[in-house]
Amino acid sequence: GGFFQDEVEERKILAVPMLFQDNEHIGQGRMTLEEIIAKLDSNSAEKDAAVINAKDAFDVLVIGGGPAGGTAAIYAARKGIKTGIVAER
Repeated sequence: GGFFQDEVEERKILAVPMLFQDNEHIGQGRMTLEEIIAKLDSNSAEKDAAVINAKDAFDVLVIGGGPAGGTAAIYAARKGIKTGIVAER
């Protein structure tokens, strides 16, 4: 705040951390990383599902996220092939 005093006064920041997205105040104070991500990326699961359900979303869909699946996905993506991975995590 010391370096950007004008912005601190303009946004009326009284405590840190204070979270802004697109110049809109969306949170402040003690927050976990999960809470911050949830505020910044709302509806991400629905967005991901829409992409996966879109016709022709992937040229290659790798089943499994272990070392072999990861390697297969990397090789396919490096060739410019639209690649997706289905894994537990």
